[in-house]
Amino acid sequence: MEDKSLIKVCLFISLVGIVTLMVLSYHQEPSTSSSIGGKDIDKVVKISGEIKYLHETKGTYKLTVDNTKVTVFKTKKLQLKNGDYVEITGKVQEYKNQLGVIADKIITR
Repeated sequence: MEDKSLIKVCLFISLVGIVTLMVLSYHQEPSTSSSIGGKDIDKVVKISGEIKYLHETKGTYKLTVDNTKVTVFKTKKLQLKNGDYVEITGKVQEYKNQLGVIADKIITR
């Protein structure tokens, strides 16, 4: 096989692989969890429940949703209050030996 032909075939296969990975990652849902553990660190999870505690600071909102601590960095004013039912998607992080979720997306139900 000629070098130019081999390069074209490799480039085509690479592009097909990249497009396939993009499509698969777009349709992948985060795992739904009622509680988080040490094995979940750096994983994206989806939790849902009632806001039990809400505290607003200068740069964040601190929530407790059904015994899970959630941090939301302020990008805009949120209309949340205790008792609201929310669905949160975010990444599990450890801070000061406690697990919590750094929220990426919040949906109020």
